[in-house]
Parts: sequence; structure tokens; C-alpha cells
Amino acid sequence: MTALIPLAVMLPLAGGFLAALVPGRLRRLADVLAIIVTGGVLVLSFNLLYLRADYRVGGWDPRVGILLVLDGFSAFMLVVVAAISF
Repeated sequence: MTALIPLAVMLPLAGGFLAALVPGRLRRLADVLAIIVTGGVLVLSFNLLYLRADYRVGGWDPRVGILLVLDGFSAFMLVVVAAISF
């Protein structure tokens, strides 16, 4: 379940990148893609709401790597931001 923590960061980044690749005349497709991605982040944030964990990106030690921590407040803020953006 801790493998879902980085998806909260990667899913919006990937959606934004893909939406930028959509040509101008297919603007409706980019809008639908944005709605799907934000809905996915909202569902993901509700799944992570009661999880308390940390994730070491790349398996590195936190002194030199990135440590993603999911506690009560960060999970609540993830739900709030995802709900507002949806």
C-alpha cells in the first residue's frame, strides 16, 4: 500500500505532461484527460486517508534521498486539495 504514496505526486505530473502534448484543435480531449486525472487523484487520496507510512524514493537513505511521509495531516490536505481541484 505504501507504493501508492508516490502516485499522488506522479499522477498529476503525468496528466499535465500528456495534456500539454494534445494539439490545439483537440482541446476537449485535454479537458477530459484533466478530469480523469483529478478524479483519479481524488480516489487515490481517499484510499490513502487512513494510511500512516513513509516511502523512500529509490530506496535511498533519507539523509541523501527523498523521504515521502504520509501522516494524518498530509493525508487530510491531500484529500482537501484533490477535492477542490476536482
